[in-house]
Amino acid sequence: MTGFSLSNDERNAINALLPNEDCVFADWFTGEIRLPYGEQLEYINQGYASIYEKDLILEIKKGLLVNTQEIDNHERYTKYKEDKDWTRISDVLFPEDGD
Repeated sequence: MTGFSLSNDERNAINALLPNEDCVFADWFTGEIRLPYGEQLEYINQGYASIYEKDLILEIKKGLLVNTQEIDNHERYTKYKEDKDWTRISDVLFPEDGD
């Protein structure tokens, strides 16, 4: 795997669980994997909530890739920007005198 490295402790733990294995077929995994890519449109400090130009969704069943979907997030980003009501937030944080 290019650009990926493990610490010695991580490498030792994997070697203890899977001795002499370079790769493992993950037939125990079923689910979706989201791979955001492109320019970051909005940083959101909540785990993986930041919005990027696109998402690639990989659908995996019993370790096999069964479907891929590319999502363009520009519409989601526009809706996010429209839904943000910074005026109301600032009114709560910094009320005018007399309120």
